[in-house]
Amino acid sequence: MLKIKQLKTGSSTGANPTAMLDIVEFIEEDLKEMTGMDIKMPLDKEGADILLIHNFGEFLAWPENIMAFAIIFEKAGINWTLSSEMGGYDSVNYGLWYDDAQLARVALEHIRIAKKLNVNRIVMGECGHAHKALMPVADRILVGENIIPRESAFPILEEIVFSGKIKFDPKKNDFPVTLHDPCNAVRAMGIVEPHSAVSLGNYAHNLLKWNHTGFITIAAEVEAALLLCRVKIFLIGETVFHSE
Repeated sequence: MLKIKQLKTGSSTGANPTAMLDIVEFIEEDLKEMTGMDIKMPLDKEGADILLIHNFGEFLAWPENIMAFAIIFEKAGINWTLSSEMGGYDSVNYGLWYDDAQLARVALEHIRIAKKLNVNRIVMGECGHAHKALMPVADRILVGENIIPRESAFPILEEIVFSGKIKFDPKKNDFPVTLHDPCNAVRAMGIVEPHSAVSLGNYAHNLLKWNHTGFITIAAEVEAALLLCRVKIFLIGETVFHSE
């Protein structure tokens, strides 16, 4: 079963820590080749503000998302780290659907890594079910000494955009963007404003609005269309990321 595989290897994909480190190295090389930026992703950094946990499928299928977070966090001066230890590099938690005991085991592994690294908070990257699993659902089991702040990346990205830490040129985002509901973030957690603010705040230059009642929100496939990097992201005068 996938959950047993995750607990044995470190990831529901079966990728062990050695594989994770190899993939990070490949991503860093590709990032430098694509952008010219020599960014080394912090690994197992003790005392960081943020432990960022991605869905490991991003490493395998959408490495541009991993690049995007690294670029944005580094350019914004965020004190962050990834974990390369088994239990700390895959936010997937399939126990959400089939077994509360398995959900608890994986959630407690995430907490164990955060405590070991002495970070201030855990931040979830792009993965709706991982948001739901570690935040509202895991609230039932993460009590006492296991209470560590757990947050979505969306508000952090919103703060970066509107703080001026990075200067963006919306005109570079010269492609159609629309917004759709990421159910686990919006309906399960009430995270409505951040991705909408980024897109509706003229950062998506060609925004196609839907005609419906209710709040315009954003889909997992285009989450924070400016920021989660299946799109182009630019600094004023400097290319941050360009995905054809």
